Amino acid sequence: MSLLTKNKLSLATATQNRKRVTKHAYVGSQGTINMKSTWEVKYAHYLDAQSITWQYEPIFALSNGRAYLPDFQLSSGDIIEVKGYFRSDAKIKWDMFCEEYPGLKKSLVTKVEMKQLKLI
Repeated sequence: MSLLTKNKLSLATATQNRKRVTKHAYVGSQGTINMKSTWEVKYAHYLDAQSITWQYEPIFALSNGRAYLPDFQLSSGDIIEVKGYFRSDAKIKWDMFCEEYPGLKKSLVTKVEMKQLKLI
């Protein structure tokens, strides 16, 4: 996929995400944070129960001028992305992030992992 196509998808995603209403409140060790999904809230509580310190949606600059906000960055520096459904535009952005930040350990937490952890 060309860089131009990636940029167009990134712009479309950014516009779409601005319209999205955040309505899932996490209340825990980090205070109160409005998150985008109930799975993110459940995973945040899981991290708290494991005494793992984390940051929600840290900002990483991409080469196309956009930002990537993974769901969690752990105190170890590891990146966690919680995905119930992986839209094609989100996959492109994830792949771009992975390519541009090869030194970071990254993990996708999908429905399978959420069930294994008994979070759903």
